Amino acid sequence: MQKKINNSHILWFEQSNQWIQLEEPAWFVNQLNQKGIDSCTIASKCVKKYHLSHNESLRFVNEICNGVAELSKSVAVPLSDFDFLEFPYSFEPYSTRHYKVRNKHFSFFFETHYAEYCIHPSLAHLETERSKISVQFEIYHRTNFLGLMEKGHPETATTFHDFNRLKKRLYINMANTIYDKTIQDWMTFVHASALTDGKHTLLLCSSSGSGKSSMAALLQVKGLQLVSDDFVPIDAKQKRAFPFPAAISIREGAFTLLSPYYTGLTGISNCEHLQRSVRYLPPKSTGLSYFKSRPVNGIVFIHYNPDVPCDFKYIPTNEALKLFHEQAWVSGNREHAKTFLNWFVKLPCYRLEYGNTNEGIDKVLGIFAKGK
Repeated sequence: MQKKINNSHILWFEQSNQWIQLEEPAWFVNQLNQKGIDSCTIASKCVKKYHLSHNESLRFVNEICNGVAELSKSVAVPLSDFDFLEFPYSFEPYSTRHYKVRNKHFSFFFETHYAEYCIHPSLAHLETERSKISVQFEIYHRTNFLGLMEKGHPETATTFHDFNRLKKRLYINMANTIYDKTIQDWMTFVHASALTDGKHTLLLCSSSGSGKSSMAALLQVKGLQLVSDDFVPIDAKQKRAFPFPAAISIREGAFTLLSPYYTGLTGISNCEHLQRSVRYLPPKSTGLSYFKSRPVNGIVFIHYNPDVPCDFKYIPTNEALKLFHEQAWVSGNREHAKTFLNWFVKLPCYRLEYGNTNEGIDKVLGIFAKGK
């Protein structure tokens, strides 16, 4: 599947669920390659068209053709980081926690204190006494792997290299239960903070430690409502963001900035495992109205940089698409991929790099004001 956006050609490969962007002369090479023309002939055409040396042209052509060939290969996507068939099912929980989300109940069985620490604090505000039948998860912590399994269903066992991956998979499973969906219903999961003013919703998208959670907490003070932090599921049918009620994780570097507004920060500090302090800010409300799905009206790729007061600009779709894929999983379903691309090209996208927090806040609030 392909789509031209500005001067770029976006290609999606169903076999590998990979996306690439090609511009001239790479697009010219790809077109000839797809017609079955051999590399030497393509290289000769590039020599004439782009005034390259023959060796330079041939090297470039081989690089493009080999890259496209690799992306065209079918990739067997493993269910786990390891062979789940060897998953050891013996399990003695260190602790058990129960949570209620919307009208759904969950029970987590943690094998170790560290496993509990990595998962529980962001969900602690949802904790309840076990009173109803729940979806139950066992969370394994072994010396050579981490594991997640729905209790009583060994076919669901998955294993991971780190707790970040395990947590993401756990959140996906929870979202499926909360909204009565399956993995096939979702178009994308985004590593972002989502905020709304009730009419418009923005995603603040960035890698970990880039300031999006701190910015989300500050924007709450300004009257915006948190939809989700770090994990934003978007469905394929409605193309809407569904709230996920995990707390905002605030690292020690932002305590001073946020303490005038959040004097009741709760959480675990100076954790012996992570050698850092962390606090958690639950959503202000998780009532039934909180779980309303919302259309996404724009994306801000955000990065805190103390050396840059405030640099805010609109970015073209092809540039934004590359940044988005660095922070998101997109469904490998062909129809979903097509839906995703048609959805994404309509979204206004911005880049915000800031060291002056007040200026950064004003820029984001300005997007909401413009939407009105």
